[in-house]
Amino acid sequence: GAIVSSLPGKTFGERTRYGIQRGYDAGRPVLMRLEIEKTPLISQIATFALPLYTGEADFVVPHRGGPTGNLFSLGYPIAQACAEKFGDTWFKDLTGTPFELDMWSGTRAWRRELTDYFLDASIDTEFPGADGKSNNWACYFVPVARILRDVPQKGFKIQSVPILFHYPPEQAAVEGNDPAFTEKRRVQLQLI
Repeated sequence: GAIVSSLPGKTFGERTRYGIQRGYDAGRPVLMRLEIEKTPLISQIATFALPLYTGEADFVVPHRGGPTGNLFSLGYPIAQACAEKFGDTWFKDLTGTPFELDMWSGTRAWRRELTDYFLDASIDTEFPGADGKSNNWACYFVPVARILRDVPQKGFKIQSVPILFHYPPEQAAVEGNDPAFTEKRRVQLQLI
């Protein structure tokens, strides 16, 4: 079953690592990080976790939009869809990944052997936010970049698994009209 954890009063990175550590300590063979507001992903967990259980992959990033990967057709706010598409292409070019990962989906799944990449607290100090404290988004992107960096030496198998995803209309309405979400994407792109 799922383990739901909460750690109030800490940074985003600390809370993320706390949840991951709980899953690891429980002996889970596969761990994942989900974003609670993306409820349509819940029904797709088996789809993107299966390659980890069968040994076809060590690390999986679900790709929203199904086989076409078209965020624009999902009711996604246009500014965010453009920023995310640009960021995914940029991330692919920077890491030399032979295929595009949907880095802005927020969801990641991995075999427990890769958990140390996600528990590295030094990420908070290596990639500080504008306020000099933890960069909220470093825990999303830096572990993935490091896993991709180590693929040649360690032979990790990476997969991008298409999933059927429909952006919740309530979330689109809030995010599409709030300039803070455009600023959030800018900060995330700057981190990369």
